[in-house]
Amino acid sequence: MTEEEETNQSREKIAEMGKQEMHEPVSIHLIEMAHEPENANVSVEDYETERNGQPKLEDVSEKKESEKQPTTLASIPKEILDMIFSELYDSGVDPSTFINLCNANKAFVGVAQAYIFREISLPIQGPTTVVPEVPPTCERFRNLVRDRPALPGHVQVLHLTYIWEGIEKNKETLTHESRTINPHFPEILSRLSNLREVRIRIQDGNWRNDSETATAMALWNTFKDIEIKRLIIDCSRTPILTRMMQLKTEEFTINTKLYTICPGFTFDNTMSSSMPSLKCIHFGKLCLNPDTLAKICLRTRDLKSLFVRLCSSGRQGYSGLYALDSIQGSVEELALLELESPRQYLHLKLSQQVSFHSFVKLRTLRVAASLWFNQATFINPNHQGQRGFSYRLEDRSGLYRLLPTQLEELEIQFNHPFGIFGANPSYSIVFRQLSEVIQRKGCEWIEDLAKHSEYLPKLRILKLFELHSNPQLCIGKYVPPVNVMETFREAGMDLEIRVRLSDE
Repeated sequence: MTEEEETNQSREKIAEMGKQEMHEPVSIHLIEMAHEPENANVSVEDYETERNGQPKLEDVSEKKESEKQPTTLASIPKEILDMIFSELYDSGVDPSTFINLCNANKAFVGVAQAYIFREISLPIQGPTTVVPEVPPTCERFRNLVRDRPALPGHVQVLHLTYIWEGIEKNKETLTHESRTINPHFPEILSRLSNLREVRIRIQDGNWRNDSETATAMALWNTFKDIEIKRLIIDCSRTPILTRMMQLKTEEFTINTKLYTICPGFTFDNTMSSSMPSLKCIHFGKLCLNPDTLAKICLRTRDLKSLFVRLCSSGRQGYSGLYALDSIQGSVEELALLELESPRQYLHLKLSQQVSFHSFVKLRTLRVAASLWFNQATFINPNHQGQRGFSYRLEDRSGLYRLLPTQLEELEIQFNHPFGIFGANPSYSIVFRQLSEVIQRKGCEWIEDLAKHSEYLPKLRILKLFELHSNPQLCIGKYVPPVNVMETFREAGMDLEIRVRLSDE
């Protein structure tokens, strides 16, 4: 028996205990005992005399009630238990801890159930041309929620493992009518009244076009009428992602383990092409080109947060990022990064710097350096001596003109071969060893932001990070000259710089 099956069986046992507890007369009996008088004779000393000589009978009653309070776990108020269990849950304890507590004392069952069933994991079968088998775990949970109507209200996070093994066993072409899923799953979903988050992991394999289309249709048909606050999907197949992105969800996250270059999203006319509910999109390690990003942004109405890694589609000379025009009046958090790869053909090639000055609500900005720097002159890593330092090859001043006045945090990432001070790790090491005069010269464009703080009155955090894809290299902290740090302190800004170092 697997660990997941043991956990599910324990949940069912706890649910059965909870049902018995609701009908257990012991709790009522304890309440009645708590209000029964132990002794009708009360001494005079138990009374407090007022000025008029009358005893305060209510104080006597309160004292007697406190004396009769039973010292058992069942007497602990539910609110107190809930606070204790909430602290345990927030600390990240294993769910089996709550099951063990229920097994130790039935007084915990009523409160613990809310945490035992807060996150559940169920398998669902992928589309197939035959009637799908119902996974035992899913069927048992369906029967459980039928018998215990209060239990599904505890579920807030649903983990789904999408099983599509039947797709390879049948080589027939899948028709629309054959795209089915677990027949019990829609009933389960309809009972999860407090569902906040759905996490879907789709097993990868030798996909065919018809299997991708069938899977996308099956998932769409399952969730299209459900409102979900947060949807997290572990899948890089664009036909599936295209469908799932248009569900009634506020936050959409792609959580793949490997970097993948997205070939593009195709929005058809079989469903609404807009995504009015989306407030937050996080593409994770899925890399998009600006044209694909534009298709998505144009279909949102009030996007607040966007995280995306950009890559080149082979097209040269993008004139800024027109894809962002449709969200510049709503977005508050924006991350436009790059694929962490030394392959230069994947980096964006822009003909002009990207301006964020018109992003009126932008508070946090994380960008790849290629959106601003090294456009006209590429830093040549073969240059020797000071000729290879960035401050000798391009003028990076005036960056404050590209930023919105309400910006609070700015992070700039330099992917190899781009660098803060030079083209490769040797330049970073040499630069640290140069005189303070030369180091300050290299920091002029950075210090320029602090000197023009009147244009950025709310900017408090500035981070400059060099990245690398070579595991033999490490990243180290660089401390600028004292005069530079003093300029930032006077401007009320925190400055953090990390550069590439050798493996020494």
